[in-house]
Amino acid sequence: MLLIRSKLYLIVLFALWGISMQQMSLTLHKQTHYQGCKGSGHQYKIPVLNSNRSKNNVQSFDNRKERSVNIKNIIQVPIEKNVDAQSVKACVVNCQSVCNKTSSDVHGIQQIVTYGREENDSNSGVNRKNLTDININYDVKAKWITIGYVNARSVKNKTDLISDLIEEKEIDCLGITETWLSAGSKDQAVRGDLTPTGYQLLDNPRSKGKGGGVAVVVHSSFKAKKQATPVLSSCEIIETLINTKEEILRLGVVYRPPSGGKSGMPVSTFLEEFHEYIDSRATLSGKLILLGDLNFHFENPDHPDTKKLKDLLYSLNLDQHVKSATHIHGHCLDLVISRSDGLSIDSLEVHPPVISDHSAITFKLPGKRAVASKRLVICRKLKDINMESFEQAIINSSFVNCPSDDLEQLTSQYNTCLTQIMDTHAPVTEKLVVDRSEAPWFSDECKTLKIAKRKAERTWRKSKLTVHLNILRDCVEQYKSVCHLSKAKYFRDKINENSKNQKELFKITNSLLHRKKDTSLPSHIDPSALAKSFAEYFEEKIDNICKSFCPEPNNVTNSASTVPQFHQLQSVSTEQVKKIIEGSNSKYCHLDPMPTPLLKSMLEHILPSVTKMINISIKTSTFPSKWKCATVVPLLKKSSLDPEEMKNYRPVSNLPYISKITERVVLMQLDSHMSLHSLENPCQSAYRTNHSTETALVKIVSTLTVTSSGHHPVFPPSSI
Repeated sequence: MLLIRSKLYLIVLFALWGISMQQMSLTLHKQTHYQGCKGSGHQYKIPVLNSNRSKNNVQSFDNRKERSVNIKNIIQVPIEKNVDAQSVKACVVNCQSVCNKTSSDVHGIQQIVTYGREENDSNSGVNRKNLTDININYDVKAKWITIGYVNARSVKNKTDLISDLIEEKEIDCLGITETWLSAGSKDQAVRGDLTPTGYQLLDNPRSKGKGGGVAVVVHSSFKAKKQATPVLSSCEIIETLINTKEEILRLGVVYRPPSGGKSGMPVSTFLEEFHEYIDSRATLSGKLILLGDLNFHFENPDHPDTKKLKDLLYSLNLDQHVKSATHIHGHCLDLVISRSDGLSIDSLEVHPPVISDHSAITFKLPGKRAVASKRLVICRKLKDINMESFEQAIINSSFVNCPSDDLEQLTSQYNTCLTQIMDTHAPVTEKLVVDRSEAPWFSDECKTLKIAKRKAERTWRKSKLTVHLNILRDCVEQYKSVCHLSKAKYFRDKINENSKNQKELFKITNSLLHRKKDTSLPSHIDPSALAKSFAEYFEEKIDNICKSFCPEPNNVTNSASTVPQFHQLQSVSTEQVKKIIEGSNSKYCHLDPMPTPLLKSMLEHILPSVTKMINISIKTSTFPSKWKCATVVPLLKKSSLDPEEMKNYRPVSNLPYISKITERVVLMQLDSHMSLHSLENPCQSAYRTNHSTETALVKIVSTLTVTSSGHHPVFPPSSI
């Protein structure tokens, strides 16, 4: 009887203990994926909150709202029985539910989880031995690289959709098949539209015929280099070695035309070439991953061709990861292939077929995600200048009140005073600027349709109904059409606004065609050493050119000439200098103490001193040493030349603004003398007012036309 009573007592005790534990535990979870401590014993739930909390406890618990902590992210953590709490830390279950939280959110969760340890649990019946510390890493955001793939079936009218795909899905590397791009520079504008800011495009167009073509759009923060591949007659392939700083990927994008098409080859040929290709990559660096449209129907595993490819992949230790349909008609044609013992492919997702009749595919790989490219910009905040105090500082400066009579001192005074004023009112600041894609043509209508497109996609994802897919495709077509019209209208208006401004028209044309100045430089480690090497090379080149000239005799005069000689330059008035400055462009370089637009706004105060500086230079026939300095930028003569050779660069000098104004004053007097006495060559078009390369071409065409109309051959027969 005593034994039976003891057993009943123990049963009641355990029942009460279980009820107490349930009341004290707040264990919410949404998924069944657990990552607990390994072992063979029973598991208990950690009581993280006391249900019978006091007012202080309630206040502490409610603080989670201030920290934006979602209570659904507090989850149960199983721990092993008979495990030392001091030596084992429990693992947080379902880390993905926390990975999108900030450090403050995680800190709030940690306080809630560990709050029960701080209370006096003697009255609550909590066994402190069952409580185990949870060590939460504040940097819980998982590191993933997002890879994407799409069969575009011509990218020429889908560049906006592909750019949106890269932006919305945060794709670091996108493989594209059937680009339908042409070789050479014919589709250079399309390539530019296809490449978002901060990305680079590598492509292999089809060498013969239309269609085909494969490409890779990869983030610029990754080191990507196109690799040489064997020539395969049955498919098109581009292979890129991508260094993500944590992994080296050997990414191949493959397109196999259907066997029955004009460019198609028998399946046996492809399988043989594919086998040889994979074998050739076995000893190369980088983890292999293949994306592409191989035109094998993996939705039909009993098809003979599909069986052959599956057997080949199995024999090569390769896995195919796409399991659902990737074509609008329910076919599984687009594949993701990797080695079985290689990469861990996660979160593979097949998106709706809206870019073409093929679905886009995205998946994640472990690694550090690409970082947006940033530039260090050194600038002055000119908009923050208080113009009243700035103008007063100009008026009180020594350059305006007491300018020196010595030219060198006066130029030094000009630079020093204006630089000090600029440093006081707009000091130099440094900031990192993130390169972002600019779309000034993107109107409010485009934005509204983009939101509608995303809403339609969410509806389709929930239902997977054909009717919702058709609605989504209609939204995408409407969005694409409106974007095209909006872009055309924007650039049409820009061209009409600047119809008489040739410079702006060239800028608009270059932006449309994505023409950029080649800023290539020879490979180097120390920029200062490279600058010194360029300076020495250009100086030596100029010396050699000067030495090649024949020395001319001094005091050469033409006694038969009746033209009066030009002996001396004349001083200029403030009105003449003002007219020249107002008529000049507003360019300036790093050697100028003040930006030209700001200098023009203060012209009425500094004009007398600037005029004095120019007149002293003319009177003494002296050019100050500070005006002889220039910032020299080496530019590659042609993009096809080798950037490692310094002889392929030409120097472009940027001079101080006032020195160019002085040159303009001298040039005006020389031009006036030459025009007055008809000393200019009538065939000269360079460096003459109202003359340019256009007038030279008109002169040549006119001469040819007149000569040919008189029935006289332009070129004598003997010269042909």
